[in-house]
Amino acid sequence: MKRPLIIGHRGAPEFAIENTESSFKAALAAGVDVIETDLRLSADGYLLVAHDADLSRLGGPPKPIAQCKKAELTKILLRDGADRTAKPLFMEDALNMFPNARFNVDLKDSGKDIVRAWVSLLMKSNAGIRCVTASFRDRTVNLFSRMCKHAPISMACLGAAAIVLLSFFGIIRCPKRNEKYLQVPEQIGPIRVLTEKRMRKLQKRGWEVHVWTVDNEEDMCRFIKWGIDGIITNRPSLLKKLLES
Repeated sequence: MKRPLIIGHRGAPEFAIENTESSFKAALAAGVDVIETDLRLSADGYLLVAHDADLSRLGGPPKPIAQCKKAELTKILLRDGADRTAKPLFMEDALNMFPNARFNVDLKDSGKDIVRAWVSLLMKSNAGIRCVTASFRDRTVNLFSRMCKHAPISMACLGAAAIVLLSFFGIIRCPKRNEKYLQVPEQIGPIRVLTEKRMRKLQKRGWEVHVWTVDNEEDMCRFIKWGIDGIITNRPSLLKKLLES
C-alpha cells in the first residue's frame, strides 16, 4: 500500500502554538515529511510565518502584520488557550533552523510584493527545491511560477478544485512546467470535490493529490486505503501512528 506524505498543518498545533519554532520542532519530532505553513509580509519586507492578517487570535495585538515592522513583531509574545507561549517566527530563520525540512508554503497576502520577497528568500537560501509554494489566489501562484520557473507549486485552491471536479466529466489537464500538486479539501460546502475515482484519474495524468485538513482517525484510514499522495493534518502524530500500525 502506498504511504502518503505526512504534512503537518502549521507544524504540530496539538503540541505547540501554530506556525512557531516550537510547532515546527514538534512536527519534525512527530515524523512529518513536510511542514505546511503560511507567510505574511511585514511593513519593512520581512516574511513572517503567520496565517491570519494579525496575531490577535494568538494573543498578539490586533494591528495588521502588514503595518508592523520586524523590530515590533519580534517583541510580541504569543499565547494560546493552553497557556503556551512562543515568539513569532520569520521564514528566513525557519529555513536556517531546519535546513533539512521540507515546507509547503501558502502565500497569504495578495499583490506582487510578497511574491518578490519569497522568490528573493528562496534564491538567497537556495531552498527552492525543498519548498512547495501555494496560494488561494491563482494570480499569486501564476506570478510566482513566472518568476521562479523551476520551483514546484501547488495549484491555487479554486483552480485545483476545478481540475478535480472536471475529471468527473473526463476532462483532465496534465501538469505543466513546475505544476505538481493538487491540494484540496474533500468537500467544499455541499459539493463533494474529491473522490477515490477522481484521485486515481488525476494520479494517472501525473498529479500528486493531497487532501486537507484531516484530523479524524476514520478519515485518515480511508484516505490511506485510497492511496492518496499526502494528508495535511493538525495531528501528525496520530497519522504517523496509523501508518506504522
